[in-house]
Amino acid sequence: MRVFGSQATGLYLPTSDIDLVMYLPDEENPDDDDKNKDKTKVPSSSAAKKKKTKLTEEQEMESWDESTFLQQQKSPLNRLACALLEQWKDEICYLEVIGNTRIPIVKFTHAPTNLDVDICCNQTGGPESAELIKRFMQAMPPLRPLTIVLKYFMKSRAINVPYQGGVGSFMLQMMIVSFLQHREREEYNAGRQSMLNLGALLLEFFELYGIDFNYVTTGISVRSDGFYFPKGSKDRVENFWQPSRPFSLALEHPFEITVDAGRGSYRMQLIQRSFEVAFRTLMAYVSEPVQPCVSILRNILPPTEEMDKRATLLKVDRIEKALNKSPGGGGSGGGVMNMALKTGRGGGGGGGRNVSTYGAISRRDSRSTGSNMSVSSDEEESRYSAGRGRKKRHRR
Repeated sequence: MRVFGSQATGLYLPTSDIDLVMYLPDEENPDDDDKNKDKTKVPSSSAAKKKKTKLTEEQEMESWDESTFLQQQKSPLNRLACALLEQWKDEICYLEVIGNTRIPIVKFTHAPTNLDVDICCNQTGGPESAELIKRFMQAMPPLRPLTIVLKYFMKSRAINVPYQGGVGSFMLQMMIVSFLQHREREEYNAGRQSMLNLGALLLEFFELYGIDFNYVTTGISVRSDGFYFPKGSKDRVENFWQPSRPFSLALEHPFEITVDAGRGSYRMQLIQRSFEVAFRTLMAYVSEPVQPCVSILRNILPPTEEMDKRATLLKVDRIEKALNKSPGGGGSGGGVMNMALKTGRGGGGGGGRNVSTYGAISRRDSRSTGSNMSVSSDEEESRYSAGRGRKKRHRR
């Protein structure tokens, strides 16, 4: 048994499920028992029907037992589900064997902890994908914070479950990786220094996949530093073009280049619309005239009770630190990544710099100012406005 997914990469939310892969010593074939049976003469279908005990529908319904039914199934996942029902009957509030997906799983919820667990069998791709994500995180520092924010964005709208047509964690991470690859290439080709501003990156991600990206004609690959490919090309059309779902996102699996990792996301039009609405909502709060609000991100990310408690504790902590400082001392304290996107307008006075309306944290500022990692809102607005003027090859 091995853990993979967000629990292995550290990109999990408090409500994230636990992904496990179960390795069996030998691949079990449910037909083995049938093949090894004595070669006796099989009775005809009519004779078999006569020998079968005749039960009424009511009796069949009364005699049906879920654990017995699962035990009769030969696949390892069904036998695992049966064992879970027997051993953890009082601790499992939900259990389902999902077999109509590319990777069949057993999904259950542990009632005492309310944790969801997904178990697959003999799949090496999960751990390999987790290692790939770890390498991408080392090469791309913005990948982790963007993934956390966007995973919560997807979960709050119930569009994060792959077998329900949503975008799963791995697919979302590949979309973010592709976005960062192309953005970095554009900055390099233009001779500009890359400004890794988390707020601006979030806006550009929503703009790309909500407005600019052409889902009908374009596919994504993260191999070879990332590239786009035409879904209708001769060597791609068989695996990446879906006539019944032309709007689906074609995403080449990094380990199996003939596999479309986005094939199951049949609600892509709804997801694209969600990205577009999020982009326009955020832009309404960072453009003139400024709309006052407590937190810009709060308009697209519904806060939980736990978030409100943490915000209150942080506010109290900041007040206590400010009171403990000498009257003439220092600037704004700490290298805290402010992803709350609080507006820094109208503030005036005091040491330190205003928090960017984009929740800005750029490499240049972290190098030049040490622990102070925020920049002024006017400066970041000009950066983002200039960035939007770049010619994008992915536009329709």
